[in-house]
Amino acid sequence: MRKTIKQAFKGPEERFLIGCGLKISGLYLATLLVYAYVMWVIISINAIYFESKLAGFTQETRGDFVENAILVVTDEFVHIFWFLPFLFFCGIYIGKVLIRPFYLIGNYCKQKVEESNAVYKVDRFTDYKLLSDFSKLFFKFIDDAEEEGLLKAVDYPGRFKAIHGPKFEKVFFFNFLILILFLSTLSGVFFYFISGEIHSGLLDLSLQFLKDNDQALGYFVEEQKALFFSVVLFFIFHIFLSYLILSFHFYGRISGAIFAFFSTMRSFMRGRFSSRVHLIGYTQVRIYGRWFNKYLDNIEKNMEKWKFIIQSMTNKEKQDPDLINSSRIKRISRG
Repeated sequence: MRKTIKQAFKGPEERFLIGCGLKISGLYLATLLVYAYVMWVIISINAIYFESKLAGFTQETRGDFVENAILVVTDEFVHIFWFLPFLFFCGIYIGKVLIRPFYLIGNYCKQKVEESNAVYKVDRFTDYKLLSDFSKLFFKFIDDAEEEGLLKAVDYPGRFKAIHGPKFEKVFFFNFLILILFLSTLSGVFFYFISGEIHSGLLDLSLQFLKDNDQALGYFVEEQKALFFSVVLFFIFHIFLSYLILSFHFYGRISGAIFAFFSTMRSFMRGRFSSRVHLIGYTQVRIYGRWFNKYLDNIEKNMEKWKFIIQSMTNKEKQDPDLINSSRIKRISRG
């Protein structure tokens, strides 16, 4: 068991995913704990009010009322805590959505180093438009260079030239926001349903203790419904707002890495073939940066070989490779 837990926290990517899960579920848990405190305050105020107005409502009765009211709340809270593991795994999935574009690039580069027939494809839902558009352009540039046997600086569309820092990815963030809002809505609906059950339980308990006492006290309990649900709506809004802020936080965890990959590809296409991606503070995608750098090292090394071979060939041999026979191969290999 201990070994399994250590394995789960072994790599930076795994720690990042678990961190995403803990943030999504932990935020909801923190909201619930504050909500539980507010419920305790409301229950205590009711108990003190009943004690001050009812002759037979002694401190002992007050204690029984508070104890039973807390039982009503905790019985419903059990259902809420069963919802937390679901949120935790939703957070892990969100983390995977954030990392996936880097995985696609890194995995393609790894496959290209190991075998030459890999195909680069982007995932539209997890797509960072800047990175995916330019990476497709970049890998085509590499394929053309390999086919020609020569690395040389090339031009690229002007829309990529004016980018000098992390760019806000509107399309991706919109898609990501839909996911966050869905999760917020689901959490809010569940919270609202459970809160309704808590209110009904507390109302029944209060009326049970009041029995046939003053109608004004019954009116006091009944009219708390508006106050109670205003508190509930506040916490639901708090959940929505918190998850919205959290989505910006998550995006900030990868926006710099997007620009790092993009700027490295752009520099390489400009002719700076020693350019490599350097990720400081983005440990969750660093492994994919290493795979990408290894791919560039491999390309540069292969291009150097092709450069000497092409320089050793005559113009006729370059135009018509079929002319190359065994004697010419020996000559070319000698340089």
